[in-house]
Amino acid sequence: MVWWVLGGLLIMPAQLGMPILELNATSGQSLMGHMLYGVILGGVYALAAPRLGR
Repeated sequence: MVWWVLGGLLIMPAQLGMPILELNATSGQSLMGHMLYGVILGGVYALAAPRLGR
């Protein structure tokens, strides 16, 4: 989540000349998308790791 704040709310808007740290519907959807991706990736890893012998 720290990377999302740094990248999505600070660095990218600053480079594009947009207001930084602006929380709106788009940024909320972006956060939910990143969190969902992380949950799915973590679940796949949790299922795959034992099968790979780790």
